[in-house]
Amino acid sequence: MAFLVQELLNAAMMALKLAVAICTEEDQHKIVEKAFNVISSNEPFSSDFMPSQLERLQIAQDVGSFTHRNEWLVSLFASVIVALRPTTPIPHTRAVIQIMLTAFLRGHVASAQGLGSIVNKMPLKENVLQNSGCLHLDDTLDLIFKTSVGSCSDLVLSNSSEMSDCLNAADFQVHLVEGLAWIGKGLLMRGHEKVKDITMLFLKCLVTSSKEEARPDKQSVLEMSHEANELPSLRKAAADAFYVLMSDAEDCLNRTFHATVRPLYKQRFFSTVMPILMSAAKKLDSPALRSFRLFAFCLYCWFCLSLSE
Repeated sequence: MAFLVQELLNAAMMALKLAVAICTEEDQHKIVEKAFNVISSNEPFSSDFMPSQLERLQIAQDVGSFTHRNEWLVSLFASVIVALRPTTPIPHTRAVIQIMLTAFLRGHVASAQGLGSIVNKMPLKENVLQNSGCLHLDDTLDLIFKTSVGSCSDLVLSNSSEMSDCLNAADFQVHLVEGLAWIGKGLLMRGHEKVKDITMLFLKCLVTSSKEEARPDKQSVLEMSHEANELPSLRKAAADAFYVLMSDAEDCLNRTFHATVRPLYKQRFFSTVMPILMSAAKKLDSPALRSFRLFAFCLYCWFCLSLSE
């Protein structure tokens, strides 16, 4: 039954995306305005509830799932965001981003895809009128990183060893990496340099040995799961993030949904990342060495196959 419900939700989301994608900019603006009014009228997404909820999520030990009703609402709202044209203005942009952040930190993939679409299509600072009051890309990225990781954002993106002190909830860490994968993909496709910072975070999750990093009084940010029924490890989530970055997405970030696509973006990313991966492999002196080299080799083979298609 749950499978059928999920399939119905996926079908409804895709139908909504396709319908919104063919609309004019004016009609899209009206649709997203009405969609925002509907979702913001619900308590979990109201403007009064948002700040305290986001503050708690920054250090949350338990980021429980949405109710089914909330999941449907935010999924359909994210579908509207994904399908917008780059020139369609998003009303209440800051609040929309906060709604997406609240959801993706709870493991809601559609919201992460919505954020990826926003950063992919949002204008740069020089393309925004000084007195327009609109958010530009740099402002949006600052909001996303500061809200999602709070005061630890600089530590995370600089690969600081203190990251484990700030991010000590396993489920939150995994949701964060999964969400950043789609945000990174949106940046990668438009050729934005911030994707390098996100990639370095994924790389840290891959190459650092949890046994070497763990301290007796602290839970390591890279602690591996030893039981099959636990959440996937952060290392696995980081490996999956590379797949998200390099693969073609059918649900979002494609030309059907007006994504900004820079020519040869995969090749540029590959030529940048592979030397970093190889350099990191040479420095590894742990049982993780062979598995990491295998990952790099698989990434190389998969990239070559994707070019031949």
